[in-house]
Parts: sequence; structure tokens; C-alpha cells
Amino acid sequence: MLDKLEFIESKYEDLGEKISDPDVIGNQDEWRKFVKEHSHLEPIVNKYKEYKKVQSGIAESKDMLKTSWTRTSKTWWKWSLKSFQKKRQASRKSLGY
Repeated sequence: MLDKLEFIESKYEDLGEKISDPDVIGNQDEWRKFVKEHSHLEPIVNKYKEYKKVQSGIAESKDMLKTSWTRTSKTWWKWSLKSFQKKRQASRKSLGY
């Protein structure tokens, strides 16, 4: 599933470059086709980017939890980890993952 999302994100970025290309802009039929496909992929890509941010937050929380010295900081990082894990569940659900 993640490979497919990576592919979609890459395609989205490629389409973004194409619709900015003056040669493509000059061919309105091709440009419209690319803009339509780009806008179709945008919600999926935005959800995937959010998922990656959440995954990064989980990794950071785990790392900080390992290196925290004070009880207060450990408590905060545990809370942060749980919060990101809940967000990950919601993010996975929105992606159909």
C-alpha cells in the first residue's frame, strides 16, 4: 500500500511540473488533461503527506522518550506518542490502509 502511495505522490509531483511547463501550457488539451489528473490526485497526496508527518512524529516521540531524563519530559513524550498513534489510526483509515 505504501509503495502505491509513494508512486501516486511521485506522479502528482511530476504532473505539477508538467502543468507549469510552457510547452504543455501551449497545448491546452494536454494541459487540461494534466490539470484534471493532478487535481484528482491532490486529496490522496495530501492525506499521504499527513500520514508521513504522523509517522515522523511517532518516530521522534519514541526517540525522545528513550533519551528523556526527567519524569515530566517522559510523561510529555508518552502523551505525544499516544496522540500520534491515534492520529495514525485516523490517517490510515482515511487512506483505506
